Amino acid sequence: KKIEVIPPLLTGFFTQAFVNRKENIRTHIEKAGISDFAYDLFYKLVQRKINKVNRLAASFRYFTPLTNIFKEAEHGKEIITLSAQFGEGWLLPAEIVSFVKEGTNNVISLQPFGCIANHIISKGIEKKIKTLYPQMNLLSLDYDSGVSEVNIINRLLLLTNSLK
Repeated sequence: KKIEVIPPLLTGFFTQAFVNRKENIRTHIEKAGISDFAYDLFYKLVQRKINKVNRLAASFRYFTPLTNIFKEAEHGKEIITLSAQFGEGWLLPAEIVSFVKEGTNNVISLQPFGCIANHIISKGIEKKIKTLYPQMNLLSLDYDSGVSEVNIINRLLLLTNSLK
């Protein structure tokens, strides 16, 4: 079968702090420690660098543009509250929704090293994602030293055999 691996980008993992801060202040989980002006200025600086990378790398055939984290957060809000910040929290569902909106309807959510927070998020969002996006084929896999390699291979084969 012709299968292409499209891993999520790492930038969201680092830039989600901008969204988390705004959400935590909005929900009164924390108070603003530094001025909103300074924080917004720092975000704009980071986003300007991201835009520059996108511009410079756009001509590369296999380049995947770095996304705006606030746009990703809007995708995540379709599935889960932005206050869910443990593990990858809202970022994991945001990435999955982004994939489906870009036409990728088969996703493997790989949870390494027994990360219970990501395991809970991945399993917990599955029903809502499939309700909102029935074309989505989502496989959550826990991958650590205690998991049988045969079990992982069998589950991957089941997914690939059912590709839409």
